[in-house]
Amino acid sequence: MTTNPHPDPTAGKFGNVIEILESLTDAELKTYIDHLLWERDHREFSTTNVYQSRAYYNLRSGNWIHTCRLILADRCKRRKPKAGPETSG
Repeated sequence: MTTNPHPDPTAGKFGNVIEILESLTDAELKTYIDHLLWERDHREFSTTNVYQSRAYYNLRSGNWIHTCRLILADRCKRRKPKAGPETSG
């Protein structure tokens, strides 16, 4: 099996998944999304254990990917300056 070229920035971190994801930088979140997507396409899954199955992995990783994208979108909104009322001279 080929090794995932995208490192897992959550490796070695324990606790609430949401808090862990929120602690990652934007670049780390994007790397994590790439990591999960690569795993979906290349990992071998069990056909006998539901918690190690492709369907379960797709469900869980889909949730994490969605959460990562929500965090990224929220950060993007907070970084954009709010447009104030136009004033004429």
